[in-house]
Amino acid sequence: GSDGNTGLTRAQSLLTWAAVEALITAYNHDIVFVHPIGGGQATVVDATFAMSKAFTLLRGPGRDIKFKPTTSANDTITITAPGCEMSGLIVETRTSGSRDAIKLLADFARLKSVWADYSRGHALAIENASHCDIDGLIIQEAAAGGSGHAISVKSTSGNAKRNFFRNTRLLHNAGDGFRFDGANTQDNFIFAGEKGSSIDLNTGWGINEVNGASHNHIIGPNLIVHANTA
Repeated sequence: GSDGNTGLTRAQSLLTWAAVEALITAYNHDIVFVHPIGGGQATVVDATFAMSKAFTLLRGPGRDIKFKPTTSANDTITITAPGCEMSGLIVETRTSGSRDAIKLLADFARLKSVWADYSRGHALAIENASHCDIDGLIIQEAAAGGSGHAISVKSTSGNAKRNFFRNTRLLHNAGDGFRFDGANTQDNFIFAGEKGSSIDLNTGWGINEVNGASHNHIIGPNLIVHANTA
């Protein structure tokens, strides 16, 4: 890609997220396609960026695209505007530092068929955001050599309520599988989903409520919580 292109066809692909967002209109439900170079293995994109225009829809092809930065200055992908969606991607952090792979800071975000294969901090951090819909998230090796959890849902200056998780697989992560943190972290739901969910072989608790978090719900059947160390 090149930022001198139009961004309107595959042959005219843009290179950086800054150039992409310059074409996006907030609340217009603009769809951004990210595609691999090809060659039989995932194209690795060295970038960190924030989705800052509401209701932007980012679509990847699946495991052919991996966002993995070579810097630890920022979280890899951050959603700061409401209603943004992301699907069909692998997201990792650099192998040093303490950054998160995916951070949701706005309401009504949606993740579908996303893999977080490695992170130094949290694989997914939801902070002061509600009504997020997480479906088909697969996490492994979160907080590897760093500090964090597979999924952290936390309230500090706002609410973290009514977030929904289903068809989720958390395997072999440091820290907790799910960690609900803060007095305004309430009424979040972990569903098994039609494919089932598993929280397996994490070094902390499988599911942990701390610092006043309450009324968070776990709904089966087909939800496995197994062999978590704590």
